[in-house]
Amino acid sequence: MQRIHEKYIDNVVVLTVHTGPTGEEDIRKAMTEKGYTFKVILDSSYRVREAYEVESIPTIVVIDKQGIIQAKYKYRPEIEEILISEIQKHR
Repeated sequence: MQRIHEKYIDNVVVLTVHTGPTGEEDIRKAMTEKGYTFKVILDSSYRVREAYEVESIPTIVVIDKQGIIQAKYKYRPEIEEILISEIQKHR
């Protein structure tokens, strides 16, 4: 996700959602240690997870500029190539 964030920073917003009990400081520390610069939403109430009908973690949701879900994927090793294809399709 970091590579996509960096490559398409002018056209794509990468947001991640963390569900579960891990606190903000622990998330911030992990993001810094891994060199991630995209945003993280903390969802301890699971509202975002429910709103997007996430059944497995991680799930990737592609949302267009109008806020419409264009695709939803369960994570798999080739996800970066799939997302790049989605981004280019919706340019």
